[in-house]
Amino acid sequence: MIHWRGARHAIEVKLRRDSETEADALDQVSGYLDMAGLDEGFLVMFDLRREVSWQEKLTVRDVVHAGRKIRIFGCFVDHLEDVHEARAMVDAWTEGLIAEDW
Repeated sequence: MIHWRGARHAIEVKLRRDSETEADALDQVSGYLDMAGLDEGFLVMFDLRREVSWQEKLTVRDVVHAGRKIRIFGCFVDHLEDVHEARAMVDAWTEGLIAEDW
């Protein structure tokens, strides 16, 4: 949960290894939204699937899942080390948002 400009935002970060990851992640985000009483949230997926082109992995789209709007950001990753670096950047960024609450 991110607190930014007086509002709460649910953001989930996942590694996508197969086609089931997205459905499971959407269920998880929807559950967070239900618990928090929010209508919309975000899902960031670092796609590790080899059989999918990088063009297909880079996406931004909105879906409605379990009555909640979720914006999905698909990210291309070439190496698992890239994911760890990106995760560290997201963690550092979110800590700053929570601490500063713009």
